[in-house]
Amino acid sequence: MKNIKFEVAVKEYLDYKKMFVRNSSYDSYERRMNLYIVPYFKEYNVSEIKKNNIIDWQKSLHNNLSVSYINKIRSVLHNFFKFMCDFNDLEVNPVSQAPRLKDNTPEDEMDFWEFAEFKKFISAVDDPEYYRFFIFLYYTGVRKSEARAITWRQVDFKKKVITISRSLERRKGRNGQLVINKPKNGRSRTLLMNKELYEVLYSYYLDRKMHFNFRRDEYIFGIDEPLADTTITSRKNEYCVLADVDQIRIHDFRHSNVSLLISLGADICVVCDRLGHRDRNQTLNRYSHMFPSKEKQIVEKIDEQASIFDKYSPTLASVVLEFIEKINQLHDLEKSDIIMIEKIKKIINL
Repeated sequence: MKNIKFEVAVKEYLDYKKMFVRNSSYDSYERRMNLYIVPYFKEYNVSEIKKNNIIDWQKSLHNNLSVSYINKIRSVLHNFFKFMCDFNDLEVNPVSQAPRLKDNTPEDEMDFWEFAEFKKFISAVDDPEYYRFFIFLYYTGVRKSEARAITWRQVDFKKKVITISRSLERRKGRNGQLVINKPKNGRSRTLLMNKELYEVLYSYYLDRKMHFNFRRDEYIFGIDEPLADTTITSRKNEYCVLADVDQIRIHDFRHSNVSLLISLGADICVVCDRLGHRDRNQTLNRYSHMFPSKEKQIVEKIDEQASIFDKYSPTLASVVLEFIEKINQLHDLEKSDIIMIEKIKKIINL
């Protein structure tokens, strides 16, 4: 352990990591490791790297990279050392001992369209292919990579459901080939289609079936090749200008879908399931500000209970007092009756 070179250990780690992450995630890990981490630590033995080395390394990146990006790279290094602790008997993870850089830049606000804004946008989309694509994004809230990977095999028109079971990535630095992966969180999900989306897709499906080269495994958006990533963005930008609506990113169609669901009364479970999040916490952490506060409703219920008590408590008190007065006028009571009366007085603090 003491003599293993950092660069050698990194190769071992990347081989291990490749078995557990998507291709696009692996490319990102490998790129960050080779560009920003290995050049700095390659002459070290793994066990020689301490807290101060990590701090100095972070400082070396600070002039050229944003704090948020440095912290992402730091996470890669942290995971590497965790691997070395778990599988190679390294005693301490030095990255855990070094503080993260504090990012004081304000977070980007989440952009989304209200329903009326989306309708204004979609009315300006005159290309049927992109009309279908943007309708699909807005009403399903799927990720762009999931929408681009959709084929007819994933659509059940009888049940009016779509199965989201694939995503599509273009690998960087590998001749740019397209790679089919599982969805981001590794789990498939089914989405029930609303009437408008169903009609748009079904009419297109019937049209495609009339073509001699129709295949169930063809891409819905693009047929032989999925819609190009950059073209999707450029066309969206053009239509935003034509419709005179605010520019939002393609990913913000997902946020717009969440806004729509919540405005229609969807609870956290429905939103989480449709988005394909790992758990409810992931949804809450991202969208809690969109859910209407229940505090006002709770306070109103408290006031309602209090008003009921205030309404009836004076009447109840007078009845009890009248009862006690009548009891006090009684004579020749049995001992058990006297004990019971004393208990009643004690309960009502008389």
